[in-house]
Amino acid sequence: YHRWDAVLADVDLDHWDEATAIQELIRRYVKSYGPVTLDDMSWWTGMTKRLCREALEVLSDAVEAVAVADWPGPLYTAADAVVDPPPMASVAALALIDAFVLGYRDRARLLDAARQGFVYDGGGNSAATLVWQGRIIGVWQTVENPEPAVWYHRFAEAPSALREEAEVELAAAGCLYFDRPVDVVEVPEMEPLGARGGRSAMH
Repeated sequence: YHRWDAVLADVDLDHWDEATAIQELIRRYVKSYGPVTLDDMSWWTGMTKRLCREALEVLSDAVEAVAVADWPGPLYTAADAVVDPPPMASVAALALIDAFVLGYRDRARLLDAARQGFVYDGGGNSAATLVWQGRIIGVWQTVENPEPAVWYHRFAEAPSALREEAEVELAAAGCLYFDRPVDVVEVPEMEPLGARGGRSAMH
């Protein structure tokens, strides 16, 4: 063990009082992940809804309530948030336990309930995912046997036109992981992580 001031001498533990620190944490979460619900804030920060509400009251100039079609409200976003036009079709290969995939309590915004067992294990960890326009459309993993490769599974509802783009992303991920080009293999069928006694999303 070491004293904090000996290891992190430049970090001032007295810079924030508790209430201001909570407000800043909520402000940063909303700015990064908004629009979000009060449940999202409480789940992500580990704080009670009461503390989150109190922080929101103080942050009324920085955080605003918004309505989003087909999403239950109220939802909160940064008051200075810039709403970009919908992105062009592009697939992202996100790593295990990526912050985006774990950033919300209600994961219906990311994928249908019927698919959640393919992405999240019993401990709440997330597998490596393929994301398109903010939705999870499949999962992937690196394998070493019989040869180093990237395996992936696209959910049935994923547009087939995205297959080539997904494989380009996965080839790049595999090259980064193994430090050399590897094959990308589509796996047509997959069991949920909870099948056969349950598996970790890490495997």
